[in-house]
Amino acid sequence: MLAADPMQVSPAGRPSRPSAVIVPLRRALRLALLVLVASAAQVAPAQAGQLALPLFDSAGTSSRIFLLDLDAGRVRSLEPRRGGESLRVALLAQNVFGSIGRPADQAAIPGEFLLEGVRDRGGRTRAYLLVETSTGYAAYLLKPGQGDQLGEVRTIAGRPLQALVGLDGQYLALPRQDSARRSDQIYVVHTSTGDCVLLDGVEKPEQEPQTQPCDTLPSFRLASNAVTLRTSSGTTTGYLVVDAADSSVLLIGYGADGLSRLVMSRSDLRLAEVFPATEGQLSGRRFSLAPVADGDGATGAVLVLDRLTGRLAMVRNLAAGSRLAATLVGPELTGWLTARSDLLTLDALAREGQGRTTGVWLLGERARRVLWVSDLDRAGGPTITTAELRN
Repeated sequence: MLAADPMQVSPAGRPSRPSAVIVPLRRALRLALLVLVASAAQVAPAQAGQLALPLFDSAGTSSRIFLLDLDAGRVRSLEPRRGGESLRVALLAQNVFGSIGRPADQAAIPGEFLLEGVRDRGGRTRAYLLVETSTGYAAYLLKPGQGDQLGEVRTIAGRPLQALVGLDGQYLALPRQDSARRSDQIYVVHTSTGDCVLLDGVEKPEQEPQTQPCDTLPSFRLASNAVTLRTSSGTTTGYLVVDAADSSVLLIGYGADGLSRLVMSRSDLRLAEVFPATEGQLSGRRFSLAPVADGDGATGAVLVLDRLTGRLAMVRNLAAGSRLAATLVGPELTGWLTARSDLLTLDALAREGQGRTTGVWLLGERARRVLWVSDLDRAGGPTITTAELRN
């Protein structure tokens, strides 16, 4: 075992980030090697950035967006008007870092926080699951969007994700929904090692979830967020994510022998070959993904934002497994931005309404600028506008 300072627990029940993480030696060596390889490829320090969270109403429509600032824990609320091209922006009183006992001046490293919505029958957001991957702390944020806060913190006892603790930020939270669009389980995966923990029973956030380890996945480094793939009934069939090693698209699904087994396949599609050639590199995740649901509610495509080239692409043929296809759509985005560096702060977030995706927001840092991408199935490419921001 590696030596480590004892964890200190705050009044909120959250352990402070350790100076070193207690992990088995084999796991520690794997992590150290991955960090060295990743560091050699970086050309600029990664920034923590933000997390974009949709709030769904009882009709399953994206009624609000929350932006969690990972530098200081502040939260902004964005309320759509006139479809998605106008947004009312407000800074909430709650500081999430303070609510969980984390110092407000302790900026998060990239990927240190996971936030995933927990939806009840019909698709309404009932709570958010928050995970601090550097400590294993987990909590529900209840009554989301009520009052002037993101949610009331209810700490989950016993640090159920302690086995996944690490400091490299390579984590995914993968929600699983049933045919009523209700969240049943959430998988938390440490992609650097392939280790996984299943949280079962998350649809009842007033109770403690049941936890169990999953079978280990092949390890990889993240070049994107993960998008959830669903059928027309809302049932989750799997997830799509991008490997940083060669930009290949990975598909994660469920094993036939129970909830504790995830399976992963590597498609023939490499996103870097879809976008214009460039010599640049990013220290953070190059791609931001948003699912595109067609008229019957099934995930028919995935919109890809390339933060390096400023272009958009659409990945299709999702049912074809390894034979995915992607094409560029629309012009370069720099014409809508003040500076090319603004590309690095954009996050793609789909707007759902009545079972289909009506558009995708490209959310700039702290909502200083938001682009609205609509007409996603138009033959000539989508329509891109600068969203109107109101206080």
